[in-house]
Amino acid sequence: MTFESGHPTAVLCGSFRRDPEALRREFSELQEAGCQVLSPADVDFIDEVEGFVYGKSDLGRSIGEVELLHLRAMEKADLVWLHCPGGYVGTSAALEIGHAQALGLRIFASEPPEDVTLRELVQFRGSPRAALRTVEADIGDAPSRALTSLQAYYARAAHQRGWSDETADLSVELLRGEINELEEAMAEKGMPEAALELADVQLYVVHLANVLGIDLGDAVQTKEKINATRFEPSPDRLAA
Repeated sequence: MTFESGHPTAVLCGSFRRDPEALRREFSELQEAGCQVLSPADVDFIDEVEGFVYGKSDLGRSIGEVELLHLRAMEKADLVWLHCPGGYVGTSAALEIGHAQALGLRIFASEPPEDVTLRELVQFRGSPRAALRTVEADIGDAPSRALTSLQAYYARAAHQRGWSDETADLSVELLRGEINELEEAMAEKGMPEAALELADVQLYVVHLANVLGIDLGDAVQTKEKINATRFEPSPDRLAA
């Protein structure tokens, strides 16, 4: 697996007040293995409010803000490492496991959670380094659940806007128009406008998948498995 930034990224989750020595060791092992820990920024916590620990970068933020930033970091992560000493998983950590699962992220831990349901969602490895080796060995295992959620949302939006009965041919024609508008925005209007046009392209692709009755998430995951066996890294995609 080739990582977007050249090295893997991770979010460290779990019960940070329990066994802080092991937590610091896991954080260090991720970094020493060449992994960038996106959240938390460090594990040298300097404050605590009602059982919620704060790092330096968290000061001045509410508990909800800190947790939301932690969850958002998962959207850019390659994996989640779960710190669950003795199998303990608190309420916040259970929320984080659910969020990671919804994003299609792999969740690893060195100990199984006590809860039987959470245990089924976590893969057990002896160390963060072993978890990284597992992720690096996986080819084309693209996360797909976010696409499935977007597809469900846009099916509702299209129905409300009266577009549910559009044909595939019309959807393709409209998609071509949006691609033309994207090219124009990139050439003449700058990136903020191009971002909006790119969003339109994405939505029309999703709409076309709905019209055709295709699960786009499953299709992307299947195609990426094929692509991973076909393509070597190349500076010139057109030459591939």
